[in-house]
Amino acid sequence: MHCIIGLGNKGNKYKDTRHNLGWLVIDQLVERWDKYNPQTKLSWLEKKRLNAEVIETTYQDEKIILVKPLTMMNLSGKAIAALKKKYSLSNDQLIIIHDDKDLDFGHLKVKEQGSAGGHNGIKSVIEYLGTQEFARIKVGIENPKRQNTTDFVLGKFTPQEKAKLTQILNWSSEAVEAIITNGVKMAASRFN
Repeated sequence: MHCIIGLGNKGNKYKDTRHNLGWLVIDQLVERWDKYNPQTKLSWLEKKRLNAEVIETTYQDEKIILVKPLTMMNLSGKAIAALKKKYSLSNDQLIIIHDDKDLDFGHLKVKEQGSAGGHNGIKSVIEYLGTQEFARIKVGIENPKRQNTTDFVLGKFTPQEKAKLTQILNWSSEAVEAIITNGVKMAASRFN
């Protein structure tokens, strides 16, 4: 079993912002997997006790839990800790997807562990889980003009970025599938 968590912020104010890239990747996975199995349409269930929206499904005969934490980005760890407890998950069953302002736009970095690197959502996850050892897919949003970080990550995609977004979301979805199928190391060698 794997639990795939896209980090983001709830509310229309944050829809289609760079910081919600994790949610966009999760939505892309749902769309892809619906195409594989159109008889069973995937739909989100809000789990208030978990502070998250959840879809339970399968991918290549493995149980998968897709998650969008509803705690706001800076408290993502609270929802992830609750999910981990509810589903009796180990850290190696977690895959967390998030934006990274220090990576070139659209570039991916698959990692088995590491520091928060200045990302407050990941900082919260590390704090609540008490470890840095969980898989993550960082999706580059690049801040080339070194704008104020908060303004930049909470800003909408530019037209140029939007033009590349579908390709980036597909690539990120393939990275998730590669981790599920072949493990983090193999996925890192292919996507980094």
